[in-house]
Amino acid sequence: MPGINVSIISIVVILNSLLIVDTSIDLVHSSLQQEVTIQSRGSILAENSFVDKIFFEYGGETGVLQPPWDHVGPMPEAPVSYAIVDTAHARSGTRSMKLYQPSPPKSDGQRRVSNRYYQTGYKEFYVSWWVYFDNLWQTTGWGSTLGGWQIFFGPSSTPYYWWTGGRFRIHSDRHVLFNYRFGKISGGVDFSAAGNAIAQTWDTNYYITDHLNQWIHFQVYVKFRADNTGVVRAWLNNVLVAEKTGIKTDPSGYGEWNNNPVDGTQCVWRVSEYPWIVIELYQHTDSAESWIWVDDVVAATEKVPANYEVADK
Repeated sequence: MPGINVSIISIVVILNSLLIVDTSIDLVHSSLQQEVTIQSRGSILAENSFVDKIFFEYGGETGVLQPPWDHVGPMPEAPVSYAIVDTAHARSGTRSMKLYQPSPPKSDGQRRVSNRYYQTGYKEFYVSWWVYFDNLWQTTGWGSTLGGWQIFFGPSSTPYYWWTGGRFRIHSDRHVLFNYRFGKISGGVDFSAAGNAIAQTWDTNYYITDHLNQWIHFQVYVKFRADNTGVVRAWLNNVLVAEKTGIKTDPSGYGEWNNNPVDGTQCVWRVSEYPWIVIELYQHTDSAESWIWVDDVVAATEKVPANYEVADK
């Protein structure tokens, strides 16, 4: 009997040892990376600390654009332009989003291929996305706007009269620019001279023609504030190319908000008081036929790592 007890104890000890070893391996693995499934948007493999900071992501693996985008593609009256899920190029997974515009002349709707996510719920965040330009890429006129963050406002009768935002643009000379500015509808009056005074365009010293047939990483940051603590930043291939601090980025902080220059009333937001995410191919009506692919769109409250991928695991 004592011998049997010893054998049983030995077996138990051996089994427990194996279980302990297996458990320790699992714990080490889970502390380094975590797979998180987000409804209708595939899955994410990333470090735990960063996953918690994400509030929007899109990689095309579901094969659909909505959800999560609130607005997709051109205006309804411009069916020739489009935004679709495509398999020709993908940075992660097997799919990406293709934005296309036809040859000129284009309608106002056809020149605006824009995907937007309105309900960010944050006034301070980062937006990261990757763009693929093939060797047929071309742009004319004032160039091609690629997106970033934006928000519209105005009189209650025309809540899209003005906008402010920070967006990347490729000039017709192939230079990549970053624009931060206050804008207005065509032929309209400016919102605020003080707002215009802090606008700025940065030349990133990147020629897009030096980066064809490859994925390029764009990232922007906004701290949306009605006092002079606002911030805008932008990175290209993880290099800081634009920065402006100590500015009033929220138009509700300007005197014109309560006495706007159109009808003297208080301004209203077009959708909400939170800046939007916008990924787009926005050009002049006389611009050339063009297309781009977009993948791994991520918005988070922390800077998005350059090696981050959105894909269906």
